[in-house]
Amino acid sequence: VLYKVLITIQIIIFVSLLSASFIVLRQISFSKNHDPGFNTENLVMAEFQSGLINDYGAFKYDLLRNPNIEDLSFGGLLPPTRSGMVGIVKPEGGGPDIRVEGISADFSFIKTAGINIIAGRDFNPMLASDSSATIINRSLASKIGATAENLHEIKSPQNVIGIIEDIQIHSVKEEIGPMDLRITVPKYVSSAFIRVLPGTESEVAEFLEETFSAYNP
Repeated sequence: VLYKVLITIQIIIFVSLLSASFIVLRQISFSKNHDPGFNTENLVMAEFQSGLINDYGAFKYDLLRNPNIEDLSFGGLLPPTRSGMVGIVKPEGGGPDIRVEGISADFSFIKTAGINIIAGRDFNPMLASDSSATIINRSLASKIGATAENLHEIKSPQNVIGIIEDIQIHSVKEEIGPMDLRITVPKYVSSAFIRVLPGTESEVAEFLEETFSAYNP
């Protein structure tokens, strides 16, 4: 009887471990194949305390002198993140308020992240008005009826200049909702996207640490 009990327990343990392995493999496969809405290939993310760097123009210039860095962008709470800025958009035609997640980044964020613009245009650092402009995602555009033809008429959120594809801000388990993108204020910058040459991630990480230390020991 003891022998049969032990065999039964072993079978149960084996089946449980096998099932758990299949679940883990499915999760890994999902995370690898899931499209977050931006190009994650050769993309390094750096997080740091806000206010750590005062002169982002000079800092960005020094980083881009590294031949292994193709492009970079600074921002606050860049994806993936558990935190987020949340605002409310009131539809112009009436209806319930819309809860909107926000991302703040510099003028090169869309280019660095490889995000597809489906209507309108990207931010232009040569236009002073773009510092207060907004780019919205497809989900928010569909809720407020924004299209390529009527972007200039949209007043809520204010001064919408473009529409981008939905991007995953939080966990892949969460559904992508309405989102807007605005130009960041330097004092709130706490992260960066760095597009690097393939296979140079470790070298760039060391270079980032050295450069950060030079600006703020």
